[in-house]
Amino acid sequence: MLDNLLIAYQQTGREIEAMSLIKEARARPRHSGSLIRFDLFHALREACDDNPEPGRRLLETTLTSQLDRYEANWHELLSVALQFFPESGPPPGFDAELQKRLLGAYQGLRRYRAARQSFVAITRMISRRLGRAWPRWWAWFQ
Repeated sequence: MLDNLLIAYQQTGREIEAMSLIKEARARPRHSGSLIRFDLFHALREACDDNPEPGRRLLETTLTSQLDRYEANWHELLSVALQFFPESGPPPGFDAELQKRLLGAYQGLRRYRAARQSFVAITRMISRRLGRAWPRWWAWFQ
């Protein structure tokens, strides 16, 4: 039920309510991986705001085999975003493999407004991290 409410908020552009719901859901007790979507949204937003730690912790503890297709695509978006926060050294280039992974995950979520917004936020973050406009332009043409 909370998932449906979150999607409704996101689809209608009610970002304040969506973020409030995410915060509230993340504070609830968990049962066998329930509410993972809320953790994915939170971690992805944090990564786009240059804080990769929630995402790193989530990727370390998530069993991807137990995610449904929707969650798996969000997980992949997060995974690609975190590639641009290496533990050491400069971030990787925005190469064809990362573009393919990012676009593939986005294609699976394209009909969702939150996915479109996240796709743009991820490519903006990548552009910032690389100091190049190319990822933003690439996203615009998708």
